[in-house]
Amino acid sequence: NYTGLFRTGGKHGFLRFSIPKVAFSTEGPSRSPPAVAVKLFRRLSPSGNLLFISSDDGAGLIPSRLSTHTAISRNGSWLTRAHRSTLESYTVFPGFSGTSRFAKFDRFGMKGDDVVFPFEVHLVASKSLRALAAPDATTPAKLLSTLRDSIPSEGKLFDVYAVAEPRTLGGASCVTLTSRLDARVISAANCSWQKIGAIYAKGAAKTSAYGDEIMHFSHTRFEEDLEYECSKTWKAFLYHHGAISKTRLLDG
Repeated sequence: NYTGLFRTGGKHGFLRFSIPKVAFSTEGPSRSPPAVAVKLFRRLSPSGNLLFISSDDGAGLIPSRLSTHTAISRNGSWLTRAHRSTLESYTVFPGFSGTSRFAKFDRFGMKGDDVVFPFEVHLVASKSLRALAAPDATTPAKLLSTLRDSIPSEGKLFDVYAVAEPRTLGGASCVTLTSRLDARVISAANCSWQKIGAIYAKGAAKTSAYGDEIMHFSHTRFEEDLEYECSKTWKAFLYHHGAISKTRLLDG
C-alpha cells in the first residue's frame, strides 16, 4: 500500500558504500561497517534517496542488516558518539532517517493523491555479501579498495523490507541470529516485516572522487515524515523512547 518508489521500484540508480571520516582518528581505525545510501532515478522528478546504517560492529565487510533507523547511544563507542554529535547538528532525531520523500513520486515521476510510507526500512545482505571478510584496515583507502574489489558486479546484493509501524504499535522485530557467520536473517514467525523488493548490481563497484565530493544524496530528515497523516500514531512511540518532547507530542 506504499506509494512512490516504494510501489514501482526503480530501474536505474546508484548504491553508495561510504566510510565515515570519524572512523579513522588518533584513537585508531574503527571496524565500524560502511553506511549504504540508495539513489533511484525518476523521470522528470528529483531522485529518491534512502540512507541505511548498521549499529553493529560486525566481523564481516558488509553489515548483514542495515536500517533507516539505528540505535545511536551516548554510551556507545567513540565512533557512535561522533556520529550522534554530527547528526544532532541538523536533526532532533539523530538515529532516524526519513522515508517520506521516497514515497512522493514513482519512477515515472507521477504523484498520487496520498503519500504513504513505512516507519522503517531494512536492507538484509545477500549470502554472498555476508560471506565477505573485513580486512585489518589501517587507512580509509585500504578499506574502500577492499569494498570496491569485493562487491559482486552482478546479482542480488540486498533484500528490502518495510516495517509499517514502530514495534510497540505492531512493528515487532523479526531478526534472529543464525549460522556460523552470526548473520541476521528474517524469521517468518510473528513477523511484521514486509518484503517490498531487492537491490541488484548491474556493474562493477568503483571508487569515485565525483561520487564522494560532488554527487548529492539528498536524505530526508525524520521531522518531514512526521508531517504526514500516515505517521500520526508514531509520536507516542517517539515520546516513550525519549526522542520527542511531551510539548511536541501535544502540539502535533
